[in-house]
Amino acid sequence: MKNWRTFLVGLAGAIFFSILPILQRGTFNIHKDWPNLVGAAGSALFGFVSKDAAVTGLPNDKNATDQSKTGQ
Repeated sequence: MKNWRTFLVGLAGAIFFSILPILQRGTFNIHKDWPNLVGAAGSALFGFVSKDAAVTGLPNDKNATDQSKTGQ
């Protein structure tokens, strides 16, 4: 997996959102705390689909050099 850093951040966010009601009140009620589960799912999804800047989506040195020579 190329984006392991953002995946771990998303996973940590999902865990935090999931256990937040337990930390605050000491209990979890699905009828009251469903927004936390939605936030946890969103955080996990965001971490899964986001790219790591240091790994993907950046031009490598060879391509950057080739483009500057051709004027593109």
